[in-house]
Amino acid sequence: MGKDNSLQYRPEIDGLRAIAVIPVLFFHAGMGFPGGYTGVDVFFVISGYLIGTLILKEAEAGTFSFKRFWGRRLRRLFPAWAAVVLLTTVAALFWLIPAHLLDYGKSLISQPLLVANFYFWRQSGYFETASEFQPLLHTWSLAVEEQFYLFLPLILIPFARFGRRVVGIIILLFILISLGLSFYLSTRDVSFAFFLLPARIFELDLGVILAWYLLRKKEAPRFGSGIALGGLGLILLSYFLFDENTVFPGVAALMPCLGAAAFILGNSGKLTLSGKGLSHPFLVWIGKISYPLYLWHWPVLVFIGYLRLGDTDAVWGSFGLLLSVLLAWITYRFIETPVRTKNVFPGMKRLTVTALIFSLGAISLGLLFIQSKGIPARFSESVNELLFEPDEANDALRLHRIDEWDRTGGPKILGDQSPDSPSLLLWGDSHSAALKPVMDALGKEYGVRVLSAHQPGTIPISGTYRKGRRDGALNFLERVEKHIEENDLKKVLFVARWPYYVFGDGPGDMRHMIQEDGSTGDSMEERADIFVRNLAKMVQKLEAEGRQIWLMRSVGEHSRSVPETLAQIASRGGRLNSLAPTLMEKREDDQPMNTLIDRALAKTDAQVLDPLPLFSDERGSYLMAREGKPLYRDRNHVSEFGAMELKELFVPLFKEIAASKKP
Repeated sequence: MGKDNSLQYRPEIDGLRAIAVIPVLFFHAGMGFPGGYTGVDVFFVISGYLIGTLILKEAEAGTFSFKRFWGRRLRRLFPAWAAVVLLTTVAALFWLIPAHLLDYGKSLISQPLLVANFYFWRQSGYFETASEFQPLLHTWSLAVEEQFYLFLPLILIPFARFGRRVVGIIILLFILISLGLSFYLSTRDVSFAFFLLPARIFELDLGVILAWYLLRKKEAPRFGSGIALGGLGLILLSYFLFDENTVFPGVAALMPCLGAAAFILGNSGKLTLSGKGLSHPFLVWIGKISYPLYLWHWPVLVFIGYLRLGDTDAVWGSFGLLLSVLLAWITYRFIETPVRTKNVFPGMKRLTVTALIFSLGAISLGLLFIQSKGIPARFSESVNELLFEPDEANDALRLHRIDEWDRTGGPKILGDQSPDSPSLLLWGDSHSAALKPVMDALGKEYGVRVLSAHQPGTIPISGTYRKGRRDGALNFLERVEKHIEENDLKKVLFVARWPYYVFGDGPGDMRHMIQEDGSTGDSMEERADIFVRNLAKMVQKLEAEGRQIWLMRSVGEHSRSVPETLAQIASRGGRLNSLAPTLMEKREDDQPMNTLIDRALAKTDAQVLDPLPLFSDERGSYLMAREGKPLYRDRNHVSEFGAMELKELFVPLFKEIAASKKP
């Protein structure tokens, strides 16, 4: 291979970087490119190709050094990352409310530990609204790459001694295993598939196998121009054909990844027409600053949206992108380049020590933010009081769960404790548990014994279960049915987050989708049929046994955490319900689910309770707060105050049950 193991500069690859980063920026700014997030996948292939080429060339020349390899990665990645993390942390201290600064502290700790993707995997989905408050969310992709850099040489170098063929086979095996895992998980655990390395290895390894192939092949590829143009076409198609609802990564990720690999392959000889196009000086310049540009754009857009309470438009989005470009150029020119060219930190020892000190500082600050619960002293008491912190001993959502009945002796009993009092079974998921305050108060007022049977994330419909939780869910349902029969409970109230199980919690969410034996639950139509058929069957069975049924429609959901949004508004002196949607909008949102409920109960005597009017005002707003207090504890669970505001909804029910008490 010769003595020169350096990589030959290819301007069209910098142009490809530009084509990768620009759609990501516009997608995040809400300014087009519905599939722009796939630009990250193009980056993965480029990275795999360049790093793979470097490792394989040095391995074959016998000059590879783990110390030198990881040192180059540190010199390349640390400076810009440190600058962004430092200034983002300063901004977070000034602007993030305590709850968000606490979360930021957790994400800050994950950065130097190279586990940001694990943290965000456990927190929320990439497309969920909560991501709008995570200034470092985009660093999940850096963590994936860094983990790949850590393990790739550990795998390739030992096998390199057995020859190129063995290395190629090993790379292909990793591609096939990762690809299969990605296909499987993309419809079962989309968050795992999206954030974690095992389901992403095939994207990076496509670049590595391309590097392996091109190191063997000396002549330019036949039909290079067509291959490169076709590859570029695949990349561009993914930006417009995909959107937030696309099952991803999975098979969909092959389009941008194969496109990137094809473009690099097609231009591996002389530059093709498309290669020359991407070698345009402007695109090359964008490509050169693409790393700091990617790092800067997300926190800039997050803080703009944060300060404007989500009210961003094309003007503010454009401002954010222009500011990101400016910050990226400054970072590239005055921080990244001097370190990379060794004008600053010429020796690795000082750079390594600096990186360690900075990392320890980041971890320490993160711990401070967590231990102080977001340093609430930065804000007034009126702001901090809006943030919901449940009393652990009195927390409504800590009622006896069904899976704890063996330990607790059965359902939690609310209201009147006398065994002779008429009983009401409250059956549902965590939304039913959130009604503890009002159930307890009304039960005591009307002499009704309320038995709470709840299991978080489990729809209370016999014969159904959530994806991957068949045995557990069916066992919970059977235990409640058995309890109803053994205690001859005549009154049952169903409360649940009904839309969650049919429509999900956002694009790509399949975690709690309803299923039954013999079904997959993959399509909305199938889930709707399962819901209607099984709910109707269960209610009809209970009524045939002489039981009376009530069902509460879901409370309206908000697009973001209510207490946190109210605290943001209050910190700026705004009106608490200024972002409240209208009741009509909530009606429209809930109409698909309510239609299914009405279809299921059409041939029953079940009474349907509608909570929405009780959270509205005379102006037709669907309130987030009343009397200065949050009606919700998060996006969809009512707070204890909110539960009591629903009292009027349940009074007729309790009066009816109380009237049935034997004299």
